[in-house]
Amino acid sequence: MEHNPGADWLTEAAKAAQQQGPGNLLRIVLIVMVVGCVLVGWFLLRGYRQGSDAAQSADKRADEGAERSAAKSAERSAAKSAERSAAKSADQSVDEGADNRNG
Repeated sequence: MEHNPGADWLTEAAKAAQQQGPGNLLRIVLIVMVVGCVLVGWFLLRGYRQGSDAAQSADKRADEGAERSAAKSAERSAAKSAERSAAKSADQSVDEGADNRNG
């Protein structure tokens, strides 16, 4: 009988097919991997959601700050114009008094 390497390979493949491989272990690893991916995705999306809420509240605070600064600048300009008009009227009354004395 001749030695045929192809037949040896075929018999070894048949023996290997009868043996049970890493089926249960591989299933457990795949299930844990899928569950882990789902949990990581959930944590990341949860963090982004809270970040967008914080960004919206920061935008809201910035808008409120802009409104406050605009109101303060309007008050300042009104106060300055009132001071200027008071100074002008005081200068006019002083000038009128000087005219009366000289005149």
